[in-house]
Amino acid sequence: MLPVRHLDTGTSIKPLHQRRSQKFGVHERVVRLRPVQEGPLIPQQQLADALTRGLRRAVEQVLGQQKVPDTDRFYISLASDRLRSASNAFHLTAQEWRQNGLCAQTLLDNLSKMLNSYEQFEMDDSFNLSVVHVRPPPRGTGKKRQHVPGHQSNVRLKQMKKSVIEMPRNDAGWCSARAIVTARGLSLAGQDTHARKQWTDPRRCVHRRQQAAEALAREVGLGPGAWGPDELTRVVMAPSLHDYKIVVVDASRAYSLVAYGHGDRLLALLYDDHHYDMLTSIKGFLGRSYLCLTRRKCPQCRAYLRGSKAIKDHRCGHAHCHACQQYVDIESHQCFIQVRTLDDDVSVQPPVHVFFDIEAKQVESRHVPNLLVCQRADDDVFHWWYGDACVQEFLLQLEDWCRGGKQPLTVLAHNFQGYDSYPVIDTLHRLRLKLGQIRNGCKVLQLQCLASSVRFIDSMSFFQMRLAKFPKTFGLTELKKGYFPHLFNTDDHQTYVGSLHDQHYYMPDGMSVDDRAAFRRWHDKLTREGYVFDFRRELLEYCKSDVLLLKQGCITFKREFEAKAGFDPFDQMTIASACNRYLRTHCLQANTIACEPLLGWGGRRVNQSSAAFEWLAWEAHLVSTPIRHAHNGGEVRPLPDRRYTVDGLDATTQTVYEFDGCFWHGCTTCFPQRHESHPRLLGRTMDDVFALRQEKHDLLRQQGYLVRSIWECEWSRRRVADPAIRTFLQTHQTPRPLDPRDAFFGGRTNAYQLYRHVEGDERILYYDFKSLYPYVNKYCRYPIGHPQIISQPPLDQGLDAYFGLVCCTILPPTDLLHPVLPYRCSQKLTFPLCDACVRQYIDAPLLDKNVDDCHHTDAQRALTGTWCTPELAVALQKGYRLLHIHQVYHFPDTQVGLFAEYIDTWLKLKEEASGYPEHCTTGHLQREHVRRWNEREKIVLHHANIRKNPGQRALAKLMLNSMWGTFRATDQQDTSQRIHRSARLLAVPGQ
Repeated sequence: MLPVRHLDTGTSIKPLHQRRSQKFGVHERVVRLRPVQEGPLIPQQQLADALTRGLRRAVEQVLGQQKVPDTDRFYISLASDRLRSASNAFHLTAQEWRQNGLCAQTLLDNLSKMLNSYEQFEMDDSFNLSVVHVRPPPRGTGKKRQHVPGHQSNVRLKQMKKSVIEMPRNDAGWCSARAIVTARGLSLAGQDTHARKQWTDPRRCVHRRQQAAEALAREVGLGPGAWGPDELTRVVMAPSLHDYKIVVVDASRAYSLVAYGHGDRLLALLYDDHHYDMLTSIKGFLGRSYLCLTRRKCPQCRAYLRGSKAIKDHRCGHAHCHACQQYVDIESHQCFIQVRTLDDDVSVQPPVHVFFDIEAKQVESRHVPNLLVCQRADDDVFHWWYGDACVQEFLLQLEDWCRGGKQPLTVLAHNFQGYDSYPVIDTLHRLRLKLGQIRNGCKVLQLQCLASSVRFIDSMSFFQMRLAKFPKTFGLTELKKGYFPHLFNTDDHQTYVGSLHDQHYYMPDGMSVDDRAAFRRWHDKLTREGYVFDFRRELLEYCKSDVLLLKQGCITFKREFEAKAGFDPFDQMTIASACNRYLRTHCLQANTIACEPLLGWGGRRVNQSSAAFEWLAWEAHLVSTPIRHAHNGGEVRPLPDRRYTVDGLDATTQTVYEFDGCFWHGCTTCFPQRHESHPRLLGRTMDDVFALRQEKHDLLRQQGYLVRSIWECEWSRRRVADPAIRTFLQTHQTPRPLDPRDAFFGGRTNAYQLYRHVEGDERILYYDFKSLYPYVNKYCRYPIGHPQIISQPPLDQGLDAYFGLVCCTILPPTDLLHPVLPYRCSQKLTFPLCDACVRQYIDAPLLDKNVDDCHHTDAQRALTGTWCTPELAVALQKGYRLLHIHQVYHFPDTQVGLFAEYIDTWLKLKEEASGYPEHCTTGHLQREHVRRWNEREKIVLHHANIRKNPGQRALAKLMLNSMWGTFRATDQQDTSQRIHRSARLLAVPGQ
């Protein structure tokens, strides 16, 4: 382990634990980094620098402890309660770190930016650094892989494979038909050896194959040749092949499978270099023990289809909408968030809720669970287990309670996602039980096991508060008050009975200032009274108290929620998802809130480079006609039976514009090696992708389109060498696509003055907008329906005609005390008046930031981003000047009070549960209070319901302020997987 030491950089390193796996060649070391205060107050920027240098020193010590080969890989993560996510570096080799390569420097730069951003940390905070060392497994001879397609030439592979029956190449182009009739003949022959030889014996089969091939060709009206997708689609419809399905293994496309027909009997073909052979076994040829042959690939749109029903119902360009559950045209379908009913989610057997807490002892800086206490919601009996196997015994008890899957369980712990989940997951892995996880970074939001009968969730996903706040929040009585010395929980102290021990066992450095003062008063009081501390009894009582407090708080919340909403909130994973379900079952109006299309509004989700947009703009400038493209109306599919999209289209002249990326389309100049397969091209060669490009252009010309194309390398040369193009690009604003998520910013807080020495009767106050989110939801205007996409509208039209989102370039004023528009720079939320200044000083130490003078030009000061039209309107009133509009999402339909019913429901409950104000001591004042509320909010309060109810008030406040959570959810979530092979583990950091 690393020695405990204080670095000269102002950071201490303390080893926590380490783990090894000889099977996987993995060694994990976890250390704790903590800033060290030496001398004067250290500014935050210097704290970040100290931690960054501490991280580098810790990794270098790991590398220096043993001779680590350059090829070994490291997975590095830094985590803290202060950080919303861990900072990770993937595919970092020892050589890259030693050479101070790009990966290592990127990790350190990202860490420094993260520590200096909105993630505020203090001197008492600590960070856990995990360094996972992965050693590559020894390389084998590779003999087994010689028989797997892709590791031998196709000629050699077909000679080695017994599953290949080759068709002669000098057969005048009859290979397609011969392979099909041979496969059909063997299928009809079954296990009859004599009948099979009629199709496989070279001395007997030649004439038979040729006759059958010509008969099949006459039946379908085709001639000889290597039949393509269109011909095979016709062939499989022949009466003689009615019961058959043709599956082609395409060697030119990474041995992908393409199926034709819906029959139950299989005809397998191998296609390579415009030639067909016949396969007796696809699994044998591919070297697989299992292969799903019910999946087929549509020859037109290349979509994968599973099952006979999907194949039968398939239409190109259509997909299953996850919102409305309909089979729709993904290009034109406009869907909405669907209204739900309470019956939609009624389970056959409601779950039993179980509440638990884990206490762990400190063993070589590792947390080893040694006590687990739980209690069911339907009884008052405590269940507890002591010892290292406590978690395993708990899981066995859950298995008994779920009665073989007949009784579902919902198991809750406070801070399950950050602490209790890890010993549970570790035990499940040791028991070799399957589990499913939903994570947010390193935090486990939901864990399912025992055939999904047991579901773990975190109560902190519903209440963002410490367990100690439950009594005040829900009006509860704490069973065991006080503090517990978690660092005292070691093997040596399990039977301790004696006086109260030193304060450092309670970790006071991790407490807030107020909590630390209260703890010291409590400790001093018990010490003076001569309190006798029985460790085993105290540990059990402390854990029981936490479990009971958790249970009472959750049941109070659940009871109040169910009375209002009609469903169990813990059926959901978070308070945000519970809010969303209530909204959709009780308050949502049908066909109001739009669902973003699968491909994004206006074809936003496209993979097109800025160079392509420059060339399209130049071409539009030359012909003086707007060209439709991804950022101007969306990409177009001009061929109805193909999934081809074109980069640009001029519908008036039927001209297609194609910007060909050199790598993706196989430029012959840039990539002279034409026959090497590339993983990023799905195993295809440069000749393969070049042929696909030519095929696309030929099909477009056959449909009457004029095709204008340019290679990426050619445009790169022209934009530098041609003065006219250079001048155009200097003055032209390349269209920037609008991403609605770019307009989503966090909250705003700031200090008017960073330091003030109070004199006389001066007071330091703060200004706060209370209940701003519920107010906006109730009284402000929201867009409904789907937007109109408007690209680069004229600037003189302004923004008054639009309501929605605008991607634009805007110039701030120079003398505004509180800038209006938020702006992200280096992943930090800022409110600047100059883009150049904020970029220059964003990472500078606080005392080095220049806040007085700005000498940048207007072009340098201008901000480009995406904002809502209401905030842009305020910005224009405050002196901002609009320079260019890139794109507008305009919503013609709007509604005031879209969420008013939702807000009124919970606002009424919150006000009634708050009781009457203290000054309302008479009946007259109470009636006046009710009247004013009705007059102002149009909410009728009922006198009989107005009484203090902390549980109801906490519920109502959560519901009022948490509805936004599901609307902000991203569809790009991390996934977790269980790894059984060392080679797979080695591949993960490199992805």
